[in-house]
Amino acid sequence: MSAPATPAPSRSPDDHGAVPDDDRDGDARPARGGRAVTALLVLLVVLAAGAVGAGAADGGGAGVVLPVAVAAAALVGLLAATRLLLVVALLLAVRTSLDVVGGGGPGLARALDPAGLASVLLVVATAAAVVVRRSQGEPLPRSALRTAFLLFTGAAALSLLGAAAPAAGLVELLRLASVVAMLVVLQVLVTSRRRLVVVLAAVGAAAVAPLGVGLAQVAGLVPLGAPVAGAAGVLGRLTGPFDHPTTYARVLLVLVLVGLALLPALPRRGRVPLGLALLVGTGLLLATLTRGAVLAGLVGVVVLAVVQRRPAVLLGTLGAGAAGWLLLPGVADRFGQVASGTAADPTGNSLAWRLDYWSQVLPLVADRPLTGVGLDGVRALTDAGKLPHNDYLRALVETGVLGLLAHAAVMAALVGTGLAALRATAPGRDLRALGARRPGGPRTSLEHATAAAATAVGAAVVVASAAANLVTGVVVLWYVVALAACAGALARGLVTPVPAALPPTTATAAGPAVTETAATGTAGPGPRADHPAAPAP
Repeated sequence: MSAPATPAPSRSPDDHGAVPDDDRDGDARPARGGRAVTALLVLLVVLAAGAVGAGAADGGGAGVVLPVAVAAAALVGLLAATRLLLVVALLLAVRTSLDVVGGGGPGLARALDPAGLASVLLVVATAAAVVVRRSQGEPLPRSALRTAFLLFTGAAALSLLGAAAPAAGLVELLRLASVVAMLVVLQVLVTSRRRLVVVLAAVGAAAVAPLGVGLAQVAGLVPLGAPVAGAAGVLGRLTGPFDHPTTYARVLLVLVLVGLALLPALPRRGRVPLGLALLVGTGLLLATLTRGAVLAGLVGVVVLAVVQRRPAVLLGTLGAGAAGWLLLPGVADRFGQVASGTAADPTGNSLAWRLDYWSQVLPLVADRPLTGVGLDGVRALTDAGKLPHNDYLRALVETGVLGLLAHAAVMAALVGTGLAALRATAPGRDLRALGARRPGGPRTSLEHATAAAATAVGAAVVVASAAANLVTGVVVLWYVVALAACAGALARGLVTPVPAALPPTTATAAGPAVTETAATGTAGPGPRADHPAAPAP
């Protein structure tokens, strides 16, 4: 009698009937579509290499820079076909330090600076990911935020027809497209807890440059405005690794809110260094003297205190703010300027100046109310040559009524995505609700903390946009949409909360798994508390 055939090993589906992420993420081997993309990108590398040689023989300049950019984009696309998560995580981790290398100048030259090239590379990587996913028959997940962003990007592209500054507007459109690309690629990638952790770790790594350069400027080791080429200190305000204190403040705003939200999800040994980093980040944020970012940060902290039921975080933040008000030079004077009636503020940031400038900008929409004057058109059409310092006004004037409606939808979807993730991760799967809290262990699940971070950051962006230029602020929006993509995965149930404090489930050969509940200490058959029951065969 012949031995029974051994069945071939099969990949078991996850809780949602899908193949586990680690088996289908494309990191193991590229599929048919991935091989096609790889072949195309190899061809691009060869052509770019030839163009570099020709450009160098002709004297360098753009003849070398552009082919190098094409080659870099092709190489990133080639890597993205097999290791896309690594590419995106690296881009997130280093984006806050790219401005240190120096800018490429105004207009189209901005697309050739390191930050601009990073945007191009991300768009290429996202295109490769979407091609591979579609070739495997996997549609993109539904997303109100992605739809709103695509509508706003479409309105921005439409505004370039007859725009006041088409070249500069095209660069701004590319920057906006990179934000959409970051959202799309992470919606494709974040399908497991491991991947969620990788993205959060990349966001944490992005804090190294802002904190390090800021501390160096406080200590006098690095001049204000340095090391960014062409930047200068603005009335003694910290600029960090960026060319202006407002950009620095908004990056710190996002990073501090994320850190505050994740703090209770870490064990005690992780909370101590993160707490110290948060103290440093909060102090640097106040030292930028950027009132809009500070006020938006307070809104975000209030949201965290409510959704995480942590009134202590609000009291602690208010205490830190009061200490900064008393100890940091210029903080009290800076906020006191709000009551000043002087419209000619040297930094162009007083409330009176903004109100006066907004009254000059608003009439520009009369000529093209539907499509606007085009991205970056306000700077081209005003004597001051500045952006409006109000994203809602900018959306109306530069992209018309269509753009304003789409922008409002983006703001609503940012907050809505976070709230949906909160509903999907709390309170039933929170560690405290499960009674599984351990001394020194996490106080909440990482998933619930991520949802809280996305909600708080979304609310802060809604507030900050009323007095800021964030529409095409890639360095800030990349991290905003990264959190939103993680929250979207949580809301769709793709990432199931697995509290670390729960005891492991033991499987028996004779029957279903036996689960020991942390709340009662009893054992009995049944599914794990964080997973639904498996369907009957």
